[in-house]
Amino acid sequence: MDREPLEEDYESISSVETEMFSAVGNDFISHSDLECIHEIEIIANLDRLDGFVYVRKEY
Repeated sequence: MDREPLEEDYESISSVETEMFSAVGNDFISHSDLECIHEIEIIANLDRLDGFVYVRKEY
């Protein structure tokens, strides 16, 4: 994120997690760790770990 996470950011990522679990089921995802991280690096320089999830929220 380009700023410190707010409570609504954690609510949004929780909604993404719910959608992913409902779309693919527990057979493909055994567990997840929700993180909202403030970072100033460009996405190409970030540690990818097991992947990224990107969601654009429009109001």
